[in-house]
Parts: sequence; structure tokens; C-alpha cells
Amino acid sequence: TQEKLDQLNKPLLGEISRIEDYLRTHDIDYVYIALPMRAEKKIFKILRKCRDLGAQIFLVPDLYIFGLHHAEIQSLGEMLILSFNPDSAWKRGFDVIFSSLVLLATAPLLLVIALLIKLDSPGPVFYRHKRITTSGREFDCLKFRSMVVDAESRLADLLDSDPELRKEWERSYKLKNDPRVTRFGRFLRRTSLDELPQFFNVLKGEMSVVGARPIVGRELNAYYKDDDEESAGRYCSMKPGITGPWQVMMRTDMENYHERVELDDWYVLNYSLWNDLKIIARTVQCVFTGKGAY
Repeated sequence: TQEKLDQLNKPLLGEISRIEDYLRTHDIDYVYIALPMRAEKKIFKILRKCRDLGAQIFLVPDLYIFGLHHAEIQSLGEMLILSFNPDSAWKRGFDVIFSSLVLLATAPLLLVIALLIKLDSPGPVFYRHKRITTSGREFDCLKFRSMVVDAESRLADLLDSDPELRKEWERSYKLKNDPRVTRFGRFLRRTSLDELPQFFNVLKGEMSVVGARPIVGRELNAYYKDDDEESAGRYCSMKPGITGPWQVMMRTDMENYHERVELDDWYVLNYSLWNDLKIIARTVQCVFTGKGAY
């Protein structure tokens, strides 16, 4: 329609039926076909004409819902097959090597932190909290304990007694001046040292070094868009990360929860070794500057 042409801001060269004449009279090297896959007969006719006239053909499939960025093309007999394997072998190899090096290098520091936690407040050294990993499964995500032992019951009392705090919590699932955090816990959070035990989760295959944020089950609803499961399904296709795009975007300074959801969605569609290395480098910068941490 003319409305669609105006939106594209591209000239209309002619009808599809005249593509052969246009290819013969112009020096065309590349042809992109962006027709819906249901128009297979029309696509085949264009493919044949372009091939006969020596033009290179690019077929744009209308399979956006699946996120084809990391799909692999395989064949079964004469059939073309798309293979989806989001957690690539290189990513797992990188996770194991990087996590092993970090844990070896920080082993003395881990012992010192454990001792200081015990001296600061009564309770266990580690805090185990349920998070979502691949296929929507729950796992125990490890952190150094930075809160008082009865943090959950205190949170319920706080939210019941303070409507403003409840709004803050419902907006981002965080409290900027959280009274449940211990004295040493504030230091751990500011420096992100509380997250060091998560490298054990990485070695166990429950997390990645870089990925989407580890979320609880109730947060998974935030990953649904337009009443479908597309975004939530993409989140569950990969392991959550110790760090990710939300870390390098000023971390918890992002008050809009849905912006953080969109960042996670972007990562699942665009992850690569280069992007992971950039995120790790910028995370280190954020840790040393203390940006956005609370």
C-alpha cells in the first residue's frame, strides 16, 4: 500500500512480475527477498529468475519470534533444518576457565570475607536464594550474606507499614536504603564482593559469567509481552549471569524495571564473545567506581 511505501521511504521500482526485466536492464548484484514464507511459489519463481541471471540471493525469513541470531543451518536428507542451541560450547568453556581463575585468585579473600561476616552479625556465611535458570528450573544462587537473618519477615513488616517503600519495591524489587543490610553487608554490596560465590554456580553449570539477571519465579511474569511467552521463553533459553548489560548501564540506577527486562532480552538475542568481554571490562570499571551499587 502507499502508506507502507511512505513509511519505508523507499522508491517502488515495479511489480514483482517484472523483476526479470529489471534485472536484465540494470546491473544488479544482490537481491533480498522479504516475502512471507507462505508465498513459497512466488519466492521460488523469484529465486529461479535471479539465479538464472547471476544475482546473489538473500532470503529474509519471517521467523522473528524464534530469534535466529544464533541458529545453525543443518540438513536432514533434502530438508533444511534450523538448529537452536543458545548456550554455545565456547560460552561454557569460557565460563569454566574464567570462573576457575577468579576463584583461585580470590581464595584468600573469600576466607577473609567469610570470617568478617561471622564477626559482623549472627547467621550463616552464605545466603541461598532461589533463582530461575534454563527451562524455567529453580536453583540455589549463592551470595555472601549481606542482610540480617530474618530479612524476609522484616521486609514484609516494612512494606506493610510504609506505602512509599512498597511502591519503591514494586517498581524495581529493591530498596535504596534497605535497613535489613548489615554494616559489612553494605561494603560487600558496594564492591559487589557479595557475588563472588556465584562463580561456584557457574562451575556447576547453573549460571554464566555474563548473561541476563538472575530472577525469582514471580519476576518471570515481567518477561511476558503482549500476553505471549516470546520474551519469557527467550529468557529461559539461557543461563543467568553474574554480570550482564544491566551491570554496565549504571547497574541499579535503572529504576524502570521494564528497561532492565528489555536489556536482558537484548542480551539473549545479541550475545557474543566480544560482547561478553566488553561487559566484563565495563563491570570491573563499575565495581571500582561504585556506580549504581546499593
